[in-house]
Amino acid sequence: ERSMIFFAQYLSNSKTSIANDLILNTNMKFNDIAKQVGYTDISYFYRKFKQCYGVSPASLREMKKY
Repeated sequence: ERSMIFFAQYLSNSKTSIANDLILNTNMKFNDIAKQVGYTDISYFYRKFKQCYGVSPASLREMKKY
């Protein structure tokens, strides 16, 4: 059971890491990024992303501009 928890965490981290790269290096819409990395629920994607990075996808993209 513990290995399932670790795998779920690994998968979530992998998805948000790929999303992070797409946010910073493309002009893709956040909805499209969420779908690309496997999230069908956009609000869940936002929550997981913010949980992982401490900022929303939009905030991250804004920070890149400075």
